[in-house]
Amino acid sequence: MFKNIFYGIWGIFAFFGIFVVFIILSIVNVVKDDMKPVALPKEMVLGIDFSNNIPEHYSNEIDLDNLGKSGIYPPFTSFISGLKNAKNDASVKGIFAILEDNSLGIAQVEEIRNEIEEIKASGKKTVIFIPSMGLGLKDYYLASSFDEIWMPPNGMLPIVGVSAQVPFFKGVLEKIGVEPVVFAKHEYKGMMSSFTEKNMPLKIKENTEDMLKGMYNEIVANIAKSRNLTEKEVNDLINEAPILALKAKEKGLVDKTLYRSDAVFLAKKMFGNIGDFVDVGIYSEVVASNFDEKLPNIAVLTLSGEIQNGKVMEGFSPIIGDRNVYEEIQRIKEIENLKAVVLRIDSPGGSYDAADNIRHELSVLKQEKNIPIIASFGNVSASGGYFIAMAADKIVSD
Repeated sequence: MFKNIFYGIWGIFAFFGIFVVFIILSIVNVVKDDMKPVALPKEMVLGIDFSNNIPEHYSNEIDLDNLGKSGIYPPFTSFISGLKNAKNDASVKGIFAILEDNSLGIAQVEEIRNEIEEIKASGKKTVIFIPSMGLGLKDYYLASSFDEIWMPPNGMLPIVGVSAQVPFFKGVLEKIGVEPVVFAKHEYKGMMSSFTEKNMPLKIKENTEDMLKGMYNEIVANIAKSRNLTEKEVNDLINEAPILALKAKEKGLVDKTLYRSDAVFLAKKMFGNIGDFVDVGIYSEVVASNFDEKLPNIAVLTLSGEIQNGKVMEGFSPIIGDRNVYEEIQRIKEIENLKAVVLRIDSPGGSYDAADNIRHELSVLKQEKNIPIIASFGNVSASGGYFIAMAADKIVSD
């Protein structure tokens, strides 16, 4: 009984994680063969709704006719490719975004920020409306990359800093008579400390604080640069938070205060009334479909979730199955004129031997096809996630 309780708690912990909510394994299909052709207007403004989920994986739920309405966008790699294309697309005149609740991690936020900054530099106008009162520093960090930030007059910015929450279950386990037996390599390998300690161990606390300080300093520096403020001014405003909309406007954090209907009306007028906004999800998918079959191919293999042995049924568990990856690698080997593989990893790790199996098969793929593998890290690439990347020739990370 106690063993079942322990595994039940461990299952909950593994699902929610310490810092991230893990998402299911999926192999990215770069182009969908059954996608219906969609004609884009000659002039358009892209619309982004950040409350839609932008998964690392490709979801079977994606329906081109309902993108932007179904709550799911194309996978993150396609989303970023769409923004990259928009920068040089003369038909795209700008971007209007709405930022409410979102599931983006800090690394994804920074990648999107970089693309918005590039679009701004190309001369296109970017505007974001933030109607929610519950947005934190991470969300404002994303918004700060846009030319203009608008919010309702009664809005509030609770930009109170960064934090990490780590649950500890030892007290609960003691009460039910469970004594976990776990093993850890070294003092910084602290995932299992949640079961063996009642408080955060000193070394784990030291490591976590160091990570948060680095993250916070980078956020402050980039907000200051984007909003033409000093780092001291940004620090002072964070220490004063939460900040009401009118004061945020006075201090240079916000450009306009207005309600949603007024924001949409003003945005369309600002962009020259060239029609309804074209959802960035549809734009990204259309861009991905307009490929030249004569050009060389680059395969994108996305590994997202916890790593385990065996085959995993997609959609049922946040797990990377080494057999799933093996089968996908065999399909990649059959691609004609294959020039490279981009390995997108968003994983906290998991089974050592499963990670080793995946790493080995990627090394075989690289040797047999005589191609490079480039690893790109998402929000987290820890332990086995990093180990898999050892098969790559180059590793890039936010």
